[in-house]
Amino acid sequence: MVIYVEGPDSLRADYYDSEGHVIRYAISVRSKGEVEFLSEPIPGQPRYRITYSSMSHDRVLGRFDIAPPGKPESFSTYLQWAMVRSTTKAAAKTH
Repeated sequence: MVIYVEGPDSLRADYYDSEGHVIRYAISVRSKGEVEFLSEPIPGQPRYRITYSSMSHDRVLGRFDIAPPGKPESFSTYLQWAMVRSTTKAAAKTH
């Protein structure tokens, strides 16, 4: 995924995979500590939404939602996860 600035107030992201798929996202801050990546609606294709929510200084929740073709606002959660910042010295050396 490549995240970039497009214009003075617009963040975008492009996701590329090894099968040749490209998903283009608009990025928005939904509330303090929550960021949304929302794919463009394309007729006949599913629509994707990724949300990251900060729970504390070292914990972030993620959610990946999919809307079926023809229903671009009917999202259902496909995956959810939690990320925790490692505080070990070994992890700090690898970053």
